Amino acid sequence: QLRIHTFLVMFQIFYQSVIIQLEPATRFAFAQMGACEKGNQWQLALTFFDAMQTGRHRADVISYNAAISACAKGAQWIMAVAFFHAMSNSNIDPTIISYNACISACEKGGQWHLAIAWFDTLSKVSHCDVISYSAAISACEKCGHWHHALFLFEAMPKVRVFPNLLSYSAAISACETLGLKLLVFSFSK
Repeated sequence: QLRIHTFLVMFQIFYQSVIIQLEPATRFAFAQMGACEKGNQWQLALTFFDAMQTGRHRADVISYNAAISACAKGAQWIMAVAFFHAMSNSNIDPTIISYNACISACEKGGQWHLAIAWFDTLSKVSHCDVISYSAAISACEKCGHWHHALFLFEAMPKVRVFPNLLSYSAAISACETLGLKLLVFSFSK
């Protein structure tokens, strides 16, 4: 209850600054969106994004990434993808953070095939990092596609991306789901 009240107070301060034509400090606006994302208040983060557009501040890659990440946190993969496309349509170049947030949104939304499609798209325009791989592996694991999860996990060292705790955890979970205890053992070597 206190969290919701805090978010509402933040929004009221922000909205009033927009109404009286005070341009809020960029850091303040991003901090509000980030707080909403961390508090799993994706709707409120998007409200801040929209309010920023009504003022003199225009969206940039950081604000789009914050909106996409908030959608990802809330498993709103359709909204995340829509923001990604809106960013591209606004002639703002997406970053690896933009792609990773879309991969995560699709993963959390149970859309493993879309998570892999975003991963593949990223790999064509940039170098995938451990976050990209971990989110894609997790997407495959959650939807029971252990063979895709293991393929991605095994590919990581070949492209000089080294697994972290999340990568290992998702790959092991993919094996455990099917009772593949021998594969779990091989990961622990």
